Amino acid sequence: MTPGISIIVAARLPVWAVDHGCPRIGFIAVRGWMDCRPGERDGRASVEFTWQGDDEGDEVSGRGWAALADDGSLQGHLYFHLGDDSGFRAVRFGPESEIAPSTRQPR
Repeated sequence: MTPGISIIVAARLPVWAVDHGCPRIGFIAVRGWMDCRPGERDGRASVEFTWQGDDEGDEVSGRGWAALADDGSLQGHLYFHLGDDSGFRAVRFGPESEIAPSTRQPR
């Protein structure tokens, strides 16, 4: 399986969760906890965050942001400290009726 396919599969799983009041993040082999600050970006509700966790047992950390888009998705960017970074788009995991038509993925 190619890394790109892994990212697509991971994006369909619940990525954001709250554990004992601390938001968690998880994708591919990375698991971590976030420190979030609400804000505004280009006139839209947003969140900026730092995160800390592990990647296959190696300690990793970074920062990121996400903003609410017109279609109800979250669009943002995730940065690894002294490493890679990537843009992302996240949609609500739930019944098809909760997802705007432009965000539906073929099955």
